[in-house]
Amino acid sequence: MGNIDVDHQQLDSDVLAKIVVTAILQCALHGGSDPLVPRRATILSHERNTSRHAVSVQTHIDIVATIVLLQFAVEQLRELSDSGIYQTLSLAKIHAAATELGDFHYVIHLEVALSSPYFRSKEDVEDFEMMVLESKPRVEERAGGKYNATRSIAIDEFPEMDEDAIESFWMQMVEDRKRRRRELFEKWEREGEAVTEQQIDAEVVQHGSGHPERQAVKASADKVTKTLTIDELRAMPAKHLRQLLTTPESTEALRAAISVILDERLTLLEQHEDAALAQNNQPQPTQLHYRRDEL
Repeated sequence: MGNIDVDHQQLDSDVLAKIVVTAILQCALHGGSDPLVPRRATILSHERNTSRHAVSVQTHIDIVATIVLLQFAVEQLRELSDSGIYQTLSLAKIHAAATELGDFHYVIHLEVALSSPYFRSKEDVEDFEMMVLESKPRVEERAGGKYNATRSIAIDEFPEMDEDAIESFWMQMVEDRKRRRRELFEKWEREGEAVTEQQIDAEVVQHGSGHPERQAVKASADKVTKTLTIDELRAMPAKHLRQLLTTPESTEALRAAISVILDERLTLLEQHEDAALAQNNQPQPTQLHYRRDEL
C-alpha cells in the first residue's frame, strides 16, 4: 500500500483523489505488472477546521479494479460498430479518473485519449469522457455470499470515423462473412463425403462391388452431396426433402436445414388454410386444390 500525504487548506478530498488515482493509473498502465505499483493507495488529506485542529481523511482507491474497469470500457467501445472500424481504437492516455458511489452502481468517471488512424478529424488521437458502471450487490446477494456484478459503459460522444474508411471496413466484413459461410459449406460437404464413403465401403464389404444395393447407396450419396446449399434445398419438393431427412447418409447439419424448410412450408400451408376459412366463413375446413409438395 502506498501512502500519499498532502497538506492543504481548501483542496477537496474528491479532487485530490482524482489527481492521485490518475497519476497511479498512468504508472500502473505503463509499468505493467511491476511490483512497485500499489494494489491500493491511501490518500491522507489534512483539513484545518475553525479550532485549528488537523483532521485526517483517508480515501482508499483500488488501483487494480480501476484498471480492469478501464480496459473493460475500451473493449466494450470497440465492439459497438457494425462495420468493425471501432476495433482500431486503442487507449493512448488517461487524463483523469475518479470514483463515485451511486445508489445502485459503483461508477468510475474517465477522461481518456483514444488513438485510431481513421478518425474523421484526421487526428491520430482524440479525447473522450466515459463512465463505467458496475452494479452493487443486493441485500440477499450479500447475505448469500454470491454476487454476479453486471457492468455497462456510457460515453458522451461516440468516436466519429472517416466515411470512406467505414465503407471499406463494411465491405471487408461482408467478404469475411461470405468466406466463413463458404468454408462452413465446404466443411459440411467434406463431412458428407466422408460419411457416404464409409457407407459405400460398408456396402461393398457386405454385398460385393457389383451388388445392386451398392449402386443404390452410391446414387443416394450423390444426391445428398448435391443438395448441400440452402437455395438448392428450397427448390426441392417436400417429398424429396422428407426422403433426404431419413437418409442415413445425410449429415446433422443437412437434416437441420431440411427441418427448417419443412417447418416454413407447413406454416405457410396453415396460413393459407386459415385465410380460406376466414374468407368463406365456413365451420369446416375448406378442401384446397393444391398439395403440400407444391408450396
